[in-house]
Amino acid sequence: MSNAQPPSTPSRDHAVFTPIDTRQGYLDAVAAIAAGNGPIAIDAERASGFRYSQRAYLIQIFRRGAGTFLFDPPAVGAFDELNAVIDDTEWVLHAASQDLACLREVGLQPKKIFDTELGARLAGLPRVGLGTVVESLLGIHLAKEHSAADWSTRPLPSSWLIYAALDVELLVDLRDAIAALLLTAGCDVNLRNKAGQTALMMAALFNRSKQIEMLLDAGADPAIADASGRTAASVAQAQGNEAAVERLSNRPAISAK
Repeated sequence: MSNAQPPSTPSRDHAVFTPIDTRQGYLDAVAAIAAGNGPIAIDAERASGFRYSQRAYLIQIFRRGAGTFLFDPPAVGAFDELNAVIDDTEWVLHAASQDLACLREVGLQPKKIFDTELGARLAGLPRVGLGTVVESLLGIHLAKEHSAADWSTRPLPSSWLIYAALDVELLVDLRDAIAALLLTAGCDVNLRNKAGQTALMMAALFNRSKQIEMLLDAGADPAIADASGRTAASVAQAQGNEAAVERLSNRPAISAK
C-alpha cells in the first residue's frame, strides 16, 4: 500500500485582496517590495479571449519579507518606480514569454529571469503547466479554473484575486525546488552569464544561505571571479552577510579559474 499523501489545497480562508489602483497605494507598495528580500515572483493576467490586445489587466508580485501585491495596471499607469527598485533582482515567472510583452508595456523590464516552466522542461518533468508542477514538487493542488477569465472585468471577484495571488505566492518555493532538481540532474553549477557571474554569486548577492549550501554541495567553485574580479565571498561581503563570507572563504577552491 502506498504511503504517498494526497496534495494539499490552499485554504479557503486565504487573505482577501483589494487591487492597488491609486498612485499613492502603488508607491507605498513599491517601498514595501524594495524592503523585502530575495527574488521577485511576478505574473500577469490578460483578457486576450475578450479584448483585442495583450495588455495586462492585473499584475501580481510576491517577495519574501514584503508579501503579496496585486496591481491594477490601467489605473496605476507606468510602473517605472517599481522597475527601478527590482530590475537588478532575479524575477521568477512561469512561462515568461507569455508575460514579458505586457510587462514591458507598463515599464517592467527584467535583467535576470528564472522561468519555472523552462526549468521544469530541463529537469525532464513530463508535464510543465504551473498547476501540475506545483502539485508534483510542492504537494499543493493549485486550482486553475480562472486562467481564461476576462481579467478586464471590474470589480474583480474575490475568488479571482485569491487565485491570482496563489499564482505568485508559490513561485519562489517552486523555483528552489526546480533548482534542486537541476543540480541533482548534474547541470553545470559553474556556468557564467555575460558578466561572468555564477549561480553561487547570485545566491551570495541575495543572501540566500540555503542556496549557497546547496550549490557548494553540488560542486560550485567559490574561487571563480566575475568580469569585475569579484568572487562569491566578496559579493557576500558587500551585502554584509558575514556568515556567508566565512562559509565561502573556508571552502577549498575546486579550480584555479
